[in-house]
Amino acid sequence: MTQNRNFQIIVVDDDEDAAKTFAELIETKLKIPVISESNPSTVLQIIRQESIKIVVLDQRMPAMNGTELYKEIKKINPYIVALMLTGEADRKEVRYAMSTLGYFDCVEKNDIQILPNKVISALAAYEVGLAKNQNTPIPLYRWNIYKNRLFSKIYEIISVEKLCENYIFDQKWKLKFELSASEEEVEDSYEYEDELIIQDSFEIKTNNLHSFTSKVLPTLKTEINSILSNQQTVTNKRRSKKTERNKRIYKLQDGVEEGKSAVKKIFEYTPIYIQFRILLRKTCRICNHIEIVPMEVYKRVPYVATRVRIYYSDGSKREINTEKIAI
Repeated sequence: MTQNRNFQIIVVDDDEDAAKTFAELIETKLKIPVISESNPSTVLQIIRQESIKIVVLDQRMPAMNGTELYKEIKKINPYIVALMLTGEADRKEVRYAMSTLGYFDCVEKNDIQILPNKVISALAAYEVGLAKNQNTPIPLYRWNIYKNRLFSKIYEIISVEKLCENYIFDQKWKLKFELSASEEEVEDSYEYEDELIIQDSFEIKTNNLHSFTSKVLPTLKTEINSILSNQQTVTNKRRSKKTERNKRIYKLQDGVEEGKSAVKKIFEYTPIYIQFRILLRKTCRICNHIEIVPMEVYKRVPYVATRVRIYYSDGSKREINTEKIAI
């Protein structure tokens, strides 16, 4: 995927060459950045990372048909407008998609030259849909300074949806200690620090944030953190650190499978987060241009998950998720 092109339209077809051809047709006619894709999982990733307004979906695809994919897209960003590409799709499928899922229109592949005009109409419908949106936003007013020129933009959260209460990043598991003696007394120590992660990158360098400058992002994170903290009774409103300490005796042969002997245990822990899906509306005060930016946000809570990996004398091993510890 080409980065930093600010894609507004995506064309999806299981035939990669066809998807690319349709995308080039739209981009050539309308001079708007268009991306093509054939893999449904990659499509959903792009929807999360780019400010997509229009999705052009082939209905008949083997992995996931257009109707099923559009349902998943709307969970990420319900404002996206969809056009259906039909070749073999029967009229019953088309009627269902138009009436039930809210497809804007359909285009038959044997009449593909009209696709750019349909996209223009869909873009207009997208803007009208934003204007009619009745959600009460949470205002986040920010100034974006770039090359000594001052541009005014308004950032507003228009939707906050909780996805998961006990989210764990696989990459964040840490070693607590390794036990190879018959038993050992260990001081457990877990530290909690209020933390907010935007998207699934620990570096905060995801494609979806390319429109936020380094001056805007820290303040944006602070405001989102404050808003999410107000919705949670388990999270401090101010940035803070806490540490939980206690002593326990760990025994090598506790919890092993019957008939086996453990030679080593590795104890690990990881932070727990609440996962949110947020829709951010970005409005230019100068030209009134509006973008909807979907993002996934992870708010840390004062708990850690723990697990133990047991290594047996016969060369086998076992992994056990253990307790959730409050800090």
